[in-house]
Amino acid sequence: MQTLSYPDSAGKRMDFAFLAILTLLSLFIYYPVFYTDYLYTDEATQVWLTDKDVNLTSVIQGRYITYIIFKTIFGFIHSTAGVRHARIISLAGWVLCLPIWYFMLKRLLAKNGLPVIIAGLCCGYLICMPPFIISIGWAACLEMFVACTAGLVAGFAWHVGMEFVERNRARTAIWIMGSVVAAMISLFTYQNGFGCFFIAPFIQLIGRKRLTKEFCRSILWALFLYIIYYCLFKLSLYEMSMTASARTQLAQNPLQKIIFLFTKPLAASFHFTFLLPEKSVAGIIVYLSAALLLVFGMLYRLRRQSNMKNLGYMCGIIVVFISAYIPSLIANENYPSNRTLLALNLLVFLLLSATIFDYIKSEGVRYSFTVVLMTIFTINAWYNFRYEFVFPLSREYSIVKKEVLHQFRSATDSILYVRPAEASFENKYGIIRSWDEFGVPSTAKIWVPDPLLRQIIFEATGNKERAVRLVIESFESEKALFESGKQKSERTILISVASAE
Repeated sequence: MQTLSYPDSAGKRMDFAFLAILTLLSLFIYYPVFYTDYLYTDEATQVWLTDKDVNLTSVIQGRYITYIIFKTIFGFIHSTAGVRHARIISLAGWVLCLPIWYFMLKRLLAKNGLPVIIAGLCCGYLICMPPFIISIGWAACLEMFVACTAGLVAGFAWHVGMEFVERNRARTAIWIMGSVVAAMISLFTYQNGFGCFFIAPFIQLIGRKRLTKEFCRSILWALFLYIIYYCLFKLSLYEMSMTASARTQLAQNPLQKIIFLFTKPLAASFHFTFLLPEKSVAGIIVYLSAALLLVFGMLYRLRRQSNMKNLGYMCGIIVVFISAYIPSLIANENYPSNRTLLALNLLVFLLLSATIFDYIKSEGVRYSFTVVLMTIFTINAWYNFRYEFVFPLSREYSIVKKEVLHQFRSATDSILYVRPAEASFENKYGIIRSWDEFGVPSTAKIWVPDPLLRQIIFEATGNKERAVRLVIESFESEKALFESGKQKSERTILISVASAE
């Protein structure tokens, strides 16, 4: 086994220079969070009900740490502008965690004989991928930096602990306990973040290019951690006298969920930083082409290895993909939203990077490739965040606020709101709609207009009781409003985003 050679002072300077570049790139991509006002879906509820627990009951089940995080942060936020601070906390959290990611990835790669430059490339990809964008731009997902980093630490701690198992059992026990603690932090924050645990055993797998006892032990350990979490989750429900919500129901058809993994989440992971419509033919072509090229590229490099070893290696890759996405596979719903894909995206990118660098032997070419790819990813992420996410949402919020303030009078006691169609951003701005995160108007969701309008009235008048007393009804279309018989009057205002511009 290759021993880790620690970098000299010049290497350390390069490491910190690269981390400084990553920080600057993060600020370049996400600087709109410092000045842009908008409330995206659940954010409106979280701000309006900031002094109550109502907005937090959905995360208390199985995500108690997220509950504490939200209760603490939103306890200090009472305005739309204040939500910027929540987004800035997420950005700052990720920036502070980047050194952890970089140095852990670098150590794992060096230990397993893989080019350490992949660590920098993966960190560059991390800050540009759609799940990262969502964790910054949508304050309802600000906990992701905690969950994903804790998941990575859990896998790393187990990996390091196993290095001492023959020489120092006490150190092994300490590292294993660290793995348990980090895993529970990850799972009780955001279950899909625990998928980052599998980065460590996956690097070991692609470094050895065959199944090993160490890899199998890592997978079994991760499954054991899942079981511990599930038992603690059930215990927490009992202690809080709560019944499990519908979202925690287990899937009944495992085969259907495996098909779902390879047709939806894994397909999205092969789109890298590029956003494509959910039912895009081009997206399917890109996925199949990239996946096939990757498989053939790996098999060609392994042609001198026995078929049994190659089969075991390919099965190991599949096992990692399944294990990393288990929280979404055991759940009853099939919804591969971007926010669930961070770990899976990184695993796919790690495999692709290692395969490409297996063909590229020149260090100069590797560095050039890394710079070119990071430039493409950065530009694409800057565009995605600014024009596919922030701009349409801030525009929508501005229109709604303007209409409310223009029409609202002291006698107003009710508001009729016509919700925009989910495809209205696509039609109006020509942007791409991706699940419920990119390209979807905030007020298209039925639960959003009520808290959003009350919050706007409260901020304008300073009178929360006045906002509470309002009667607010929303309708999915102008036709639905007409059929209801409701209409605008001296005491009732009518707002329709679609016809406001």
